[in-house]
Amino acid sequence: MMVINLKRKDGIYFHVLIAIFSLIIGFYCTNYLLAMLGHSNQGMNNGITEYVNNPGIFFFFKHNLSFFMLMSVLPFINIIFFIFQFISLGSNINIASTLPFNTQFTILYRHLFFEVIALFTAIYISYIYYNLSKNILKDKYINWKNELLFLGLLYNLIIICTLIGAVLEGNANVKI
Repeated sequence: MMVINLKRKDGIYFHVLIAIFSLIIGFYCTNYLLAMLGHSNQGMNNGITEYVNNPGIFFFFKHNLSFFMLMSVLPFINIIFFIFQFISLGSNINIASTLPFNTQFTILYRHLFFEVIALFTAIYISYIYYNLSKNILKDKYINWKNELLFLGLLYNLIIICTLIGAVLEGNANVKI
């Protein structure tokens, strides 16, 4: 049986490649799915006006933070959610692509940077848990003080990025 042993750097590269691939699939499959349903990308922008009345900062913070916390404790399984998240992102980029750039930036891109950082941090944390559990099973020495401090810093990064993203997303009121 072959065991895949990825180093941390390799795991990051792998997830970046998966994210790019999923983003491209989501972007290009949107046009195909819309054509199958008899819609066009231009017609979809009429529905975006419903999203302008967004539910606010707390809504986005609560939902995004709970998603990132779930992702942080699911090593290997989280890749499925990760792929679907980036396919959805590619689809959203495609649908918003016919809007003026200022509108695209306001409703999508300005908060996206922080959410992607939080998502990759959550994935990284999940593999820290995986490596910790492997070390526990092998009875290796673990410096718990350093590990918990590092995990605490990473969770704080997730919370801060999610809060900044939620503030930006929750205040994204544009006139289309």
